[in-house]
Amino acid sequence: MSVLILFPVVLAAIGRGDGVNHLRFGFTHLFSATSALFGWAMALFYAALGIFLSFLYLDRRENTFCMPLCACSSLLSGIVASYLLGWWVRGPAPSRIQICSAFFLITALLVMSPLHHLPLYIRQLKSAVLGRQLVLVEFVHSTSQEMTAVAQPTAVPFIT
Repeated sequence: MSVLILFPVVLAAIGRGDGVNHLRFGFTHLFSATSALFGWAMALFYAALGIFLSFLYLDRRENTFCMPLCACSSLLSGIVASYLLGWWVRGPAPSRIQICSAFFLITALLVMSPLHHLPLYIRQLKSAVLGRQLVLVEFVHSTSQEMTAVAQPTAVPFIT
């Protein structure tokens, strides 16, 4: 993360060319623009997102697919926004490369997601229902005293 911040600063300080001049102008006018506060807020939230996604990525548990989920949702929202802008203001549609990359991201997300455990979840759900550990609806025909005893929840194991 520090290299991502320091590299443009060093490039603006020692670089030459038109692009570097624009970069230098951006660094020297960080606080003078009227929309600078919104830019700083977006940068802060984006940096926090990157840090928290890095923590998720470094975690070995099953929720590590949240990082490609974030990338996939960002790309898909951009593609949907491009189609909406194309329809609304006659903008360009997404290219084939963008559509293919979205397809590959969705495929990777499905491979990494917990859906590969779906047969295990179904087996656990069936055994819980058969073992009466998970009761969706139970009808009781008895007196009101017995019904209150049944209505009180008892500790049951959770489906993992």
